[in-house]
Amino acid sequence: MTLRNVAQQMQSDSVAQQNLLRSTKASEEDYLLYRRKREEARIGDALDERHILNVVVVEPPVAPALPVHPLTFWFVVGLGLATTAGITAGFAGEYFDSTIRTPEEARNVLEVPVLAWLPASPKPATGAVLLRIHRRREVIP
Repeated sequence: MTLRNVAQQMQSDSVAQQNLLRSTKASEEDYLLYRRKREEARIGDALDERHILNVVVVEPPVAPALPVHPLTFWFVVGLGLATTAGITAGFAGEYFDSTIRTPEEARNVLEVPVLAWLPASPKPATGAVLLRIHRRREVIP
């Protein structure tokens, strides 16, 4: 029976040793935490004495939840919208233009016969061309 008593004693000693090790580890962690906090407080006091700001990141940065589109995506979207807007503006300008360009258009719009029509000149006239007068120079005896 003495071996059984020794085994029980060793088991109870083992439990007591585990409890002591756990309390020692907890005390050591508490001590290290206390030292770290004391050092942070000392550094904060030293910074306050010298009027230096102590900036601390409160929350670490995280990736955005919504995806961010690259610049090429926005370039393609803008180009598509600009092309659509340009074509629409061109068609709208042509549709709402009330200029009569041909004798057939004049006949259809005005519903009267066209008596005379001046065709467009091949080259647009400028002010200098209109003011130029051509005279033949002759010598009268």
